[in-house]
Amino acid sequence: MLEIAVFFVMVVPAIALRARQRGVNKVLYVAAAIAGFVLFLILGLLGLGFIALALRWVWVGGVFLVLEFLANRGRKASGTWQCPNCQMFNDLRTLKCLCGTSYEAAVTAPEDSP
Repeated sequence: MLEIAVFFVMVVPAIALRARQRGVNKVLYVAAAIAGFVLFLILGLLGLGFIALALRWVWVGGVFLVLEFLANRGRKASGTWQCPNCQMFNDLRTLKCLCGTSYEAAVTAPEDSP
């Protein structure tokens, strides 16, 4: 039960947050992670035991790696960028700030001159 709690309390929100930052459909990646987790959970109940346990986390890790390295791989920031709304610095792979401002909007936003 602890494993399921860790999955739904820590892993699912992390995948959703990273998908939101990458500017992709978070429902797709969260659904893929949950579907694989539940599938291997059922296989574990049917008798695969430790193999299903390992495959569960390999699947979730694979979903996260695909999200991190393959989602929107053509769109990248040129470097660390600062959000004009909240002044937060974002990673070059983050295409959307936590406040919701996209990288494209931040690049085209007029800068304040003194």
